[in-house]
Amino acid sequence: MSGDVTEAEPAAPPEIVVHYRRLQEKCAEILEQTFRVPGNVDLQAKSQMLLTELEAWAATTTGTPESGLLTSVGKELQYALLAVAQGQYREAFKGLRLVMELTLQTMHLSVNRLELREWLEGRKDTVWGVLMDVESGVLSVRYARAFFPDLEDSVANYRGLAQTLYRECSECVHGNMPQHILVPGNLEFDQESFALWHGKADATAIVLNFALALRFCRELGRDSLSGVETALMDRFGHLPAIRRFFGGMGGE
Repeated sequence: MSGDVTEAEPAAPPEIVVHYRRLQEKCAEILEQTFRVPGNVDLQAKSQMLLTELEAWAATTTGTPESGLLTSVGKELQYALLAVAQGQYREAFKGLRLVMELTLQTMHLSVNRLELREWLEGRKDTVWGVLMDVESGVLSVRYARAFFPDLEDSVANYRGLAQTLYRECSECVHGNMPQHILVPGNLEFDQESFALWHGKADATAIVLNFALALRFCRELGRDSLSGVETALMDRFGHLPAIRRFFGGMGGE
């Protein structure tokens, strides 16, 4: 008799595992397609700058609840950036909406400690209408007068931009008939969707940095803002109030 032992064939992976491996392979294929298109690497890198800026704001506010919340927002943004690179455009737009919502909610909770505790404990919800309230929201004249009066005349413009972005991204959340955000029905590369997302991400970065500057610049002081000064001057150097705050000329 032969002493050879026949090795058993390895068991086939469960069908559910095969299914998700196929999806993983498809996402990897789309990612490669995405970054082969000229200019797409630059678009992704530009949007990634918001992650760097959120991390800088979190570092600037170290030791406060806001720092931890902004760190969490950065993680959500990273998920959205990964989704858009892999062709998961609907999820990417959902993630972008969440990033905006959570950042502005952080601004609201920074001046409402009771609501902060209730929100952290799951007893208080984020209400977009409260954040955007014309009289008392985080982009209202009242809010500006309390934290950065020289930006009072600018809040309406950024509030309008925030409302537009939120409404458009909400099409991907609520399943509305698409009017502004058109994405493929299947998992596939789509250059128009990719570019559209990055355009919305750029506008979102403007809104969020304005809101953060409005809330924290005067409270923290210029000496504490070295990590975000360059970004703020790049984005808002056209605003005399920002130029004055960072020591530039305040005129035309």
